[in-house]
Amino acid sequence: MSVLRAVLFTLSLAVAANVSAKSPDMRAFAVETLQAWNQALNNKDAAKFSGLFTVDAVFLMPGGEAAAGIREIYAYVDDLVKNNGVNEHQIEVSRVGVGEDRIFITGRWNAAKAINGVSRGALAAILEKQYDGSWRTSFLKWN
Repeated sequence: MSVLRAVLFTLSLAVAANVSAKSPDMRAFAVETLQAWNQALNNKDAAKFSGLFTVDAVFLMPGGEAAAGIREIYAYVDDLVKNNGVNEHQIEVSRVGVGEDRIFITGRWNAAKAINGVSRGALAAILEKQYDGSWRTSFLKWN
């Protein structure tokens, strides 16, 4: 639990300290990225969802489960959308912090059907710039 607190504390510092002129463009990009998550979840497309992550990404889910890497993220999300009937998933961005090769996002999520007994909560995510210039999620925490 202390590692998670350290990560969230670091995220909050990065978001609070950010005053970059690029923020409005990066906020729009962050919203676009989260909309891609929503679309994949609502279309029950675990391959598309997991494809938005880095190979070594970590996804901490409601209920305390963790998936590390694209294969585990795919397996979790595939089960989630096929067996738990997740639909009408929505994400609202609260804050966006921009670093040289990282974007820090905090926000709120909700779904029409509960995920592990939870139908809404907070999220924190880190997007990392890849060698090819694309951006992928390296860390995602839903609670």
